[in-house]
Amino acid sequence: LSSYQGMSKASDDLDNMYSRKLQATRLLGTEISLMRAVKVSTVEYILEPGDAKVEESIDVNIQKYESYWSEYRSLGMRADKAAAEIPNTEAKWNEFNQGVQEVRRLVKEGKKEEAWKYFRKVELTTAEDLLKSQQALRKIADDNADILNTEIKESNTRHIEFSFMVNLVALALLVGLATIIIRDITGALHRGVAICEAMKKGDFRTDGVNHVDRGDELGAMANALFAMRKELNALMRSVSESSEQLAASSEELTASSNQAAQ
Repeated sequence: LSSYQGMSKASDDLDNMYSRKLQATRLLGTEISLMRAVKVSTVEYILEPGDAKVEESIDVNIQKYESYWSEYRSLGMRADKAAAEIPNTEAKWNEFNQGVQEVRRLVKEGKKEEAWKYFRKVELTTAEDLLKSQQALRKIADDNADILNTEIKESNTRHIEFSFMVNLVALALLVGLATIIIRDITGALHRGVAICEAMKKGDFRTDGVNHVDRGDELGAMANALFAMRKELNALMRSVSESSEQLAASSEELTASSNQAAQ
């Protein structure tokens, strides 16, 4: 039972590790891709400010990023290291998003050159810091999976060792119990065989043991042998006494015949 529970827990932990690592890695990868998509769309918007589809793609990618981030946040907050880094990532994203909005404002005001310079500044500072923070979160997800994997291996080793000791103790108890039972059975059989051997040789004497307190078939057999030996002992005594009486009567008859002949 202990082995089953241990292996079941290990299986659940592996599923949990795989699910959390895979999901966290997937979400963070998507976040990085969406952040880069926002950068590309922003560059296209600077170059083609009149393209409504380009401007719309900026908003769509930002909305997708925030949607995926909400999903990742509930997952990442379960790990202490990730929970400590998440506020930094959120702050960098807010700075990056504000920078993109400022670029859009400058483009709409016709300040294309100024918008481009401002975007390059955001790209080289805030965007890089955001990317580093996202990559740190991905590393944390991988490290947490490795730690959990190590814990699972250690837990499995403990369960295996414990199960081995339990099985060893159980085996020793079973061997001891089996030895006691076998000795009890063979002892009763040997006693019955000894009685039968003695009676075969004409020894019907009782040794003071005429009953055993066993509720099984061996006890019934032993008590039947004791009863038979007792009855045969009584019969032999009766035959012996009768023989002695016959011998005495024969001697008396012989003596009487001798006297009559004289």
